[in-house]
Amino acid sequence: MRRFFRPITFVIALLLAADAPRCASATTVESKEKDTIKVGLLLSLSGVAEPNGTALANGFHLAAEQNGNNIAGKRLEIITENDGSSPATAVGNVRKLLTEDKVDLVVGCDIGNVAAAAMKAANQAEAPLVSCATIDSPDPSKDPVEVFPWVAGVSPGVSSQTLPFGDWVYRKLHYKKIAIVAVDYTVGWKLSGYFQKSFEDAGGQIIQRVWVPLGVSDFTPFIKQIRSDADAIFLAAVGGSAAILPKQLKQAYPQLPIIGFSGTFDESTLPSLGDYALGCISSANECTTLDIPSNKKFVHDYVARYKTDPATFSYRGYNAFLLLQKAAKKLHGDLSDRHKLIAELQSAAVDNAPCGPIRCDGRGNLTANVYVRKVEKVGGKLQNTVIFTFPAVEHYWKYKHSDFSKEFTRDYPPCKHCSNSPS
Repeated sequence: MRRFFRPITFVIALLLAADAPRCASATTVESKEKDTIKVGLLLSLSGVAEPNGTALANGFHLAAEQNGNNIAGKRLEIITENDGSSPATAVGNVRKLLTEDKVDLVVGCDIGNVAAAAMKAANQAEAPLVSCATIDSPDPSKDPVEVFPWVAGVSPGVSSQTLPFGDWVYRKLHYKKIAIVAVDYTVGWKLSGYFQKSFEDAGGQIIQRVWVPLGVSDFTPFIKQIRSDADAIFLAAVGGSAAILPKQLKQAYPQLPIIGFSGTFDESTLPSLGDYALGCISSANECTTLDIPSNKKFVHDYVARYKTDPATFSYRGYNAFLLLQKAAKKLHGDLSDRHKLIAELQSAAVDNAPCGPIRCDGRGNLTANVYVRKVEKVGGKLQNTVIFTFPAVEHYWKYKHSDFSKEFTRDYPPCKHCSNSPS
């Protein structure tokens, strides 16, 4: 019997010895995963929104580096995917980040149609997504979380930026008739619709709406349509078109002032526009010349790191990290419960963000300051200068949900004063 059991005992010992390193290795991997927070960065690093994606990446990485690539006491691992400014590619990348890379959440989205696709994918997967593009609900009568329960926003809605601006333009600039030139997709429709609502409520008239397809390179046919009897042009251009369209409009209609939203006169586009941008006025939630300590430090550090001024999405990438950090600290670094994580992200607040205080209201909206900016040349350099501030603007400003019962499209709201020929 002793001769019989001795070989079996030896074999068992060999098997245990062989398995020991594998068990130890598995434990080590599991331990490392518990000590790591994995973030998937979804960026437009090519295509029409490439400037946005690059700026977003820079802002997020700067905040991470300033915090030692650490969140709530855990090592930060960042996995980047390029959506190519394509909604279809974004959907595939969200799924890949969540299922293959097993990230704790996805951060990114820097153009409206890509964000809409990514948000739907996150909802289907029931996984948190922090959107740096606007997350206005497709149904204005509903809060964003009712439609996108798994999304938190770093960017205030189009409504909060544009509604106060439309009213201000009528009352302070005394423009009575405005022609709208906007990109022909969801964000352009919303920017135009909200601006039209408050501008006309104040007493003005939108006399024309010209829709420019996303991605076109020849703007001549659209520029020729502009009515020269307008008091000003409201321009909603994004991505590559923002670096060209304002210049060509000024060349064609030098007498017409141009106003617009933040992306149209972003710091990243001003060098391309040159002096054609001088005097252009826009509304934004960020401004490099904002005179507060947190902004001065952010701009200084960003320029030192990247040798260029921060753009709109630089701020949003930076703020995304700050809000994630707040949420992670509340959860003591444990992001394993997705429901708890998205709840904390949707209610996070940062008092000392570079753009001023920001607060997620729990309904998918972000409350933040809105700045009216004018392009000036200071020391030989073009810059946006703050000329007016709306503090702590909520999603619909002074309006209510019930004031917006339908989704904005290229045909809604109706343009009762519109005409393609001068009156």
